[in-house]
Amino acid sequence: MAKFLIHLYQGNGCDYTISCGETIYEFEAFSKEGIEKEIKERVEYYGRDNIQKVTFYEVTENKAEIDIDGLFAEDDAQDVADAKAKEEAKERKILEDLKKKYPDA
Repeated sequence: MAKFLIHLYQGNGCDYTISCGETIYEFEAFSKEGIEKEIKERVEYYGRDNIQKVTFYEVTENKAEIDIDGLFAEDDAQDVADAKAKEEAKERKILEDLKKKYPDA
């Protein structure tokens, strides 16, 4: 048995019939006939006149885990650097103001 996805697109804009114009449906099937049956059922569920396009995907067992922390590591490092630079600029401003106020110190 193989796994499949169909991506249904609603015509005529977004009226929230199917998640604002599109939805994805996952199913399993053994044969071409089983695939066609599932697609027909989904299209009929939303109404043939409402569905403008259907995209079909076969899901393979090829998969990879996503390291979420790694994915955002560069962004997080930049956020830390930006916060540090902002704090340093604030401290330098205070130092400059103090030097002006107390020039002999």
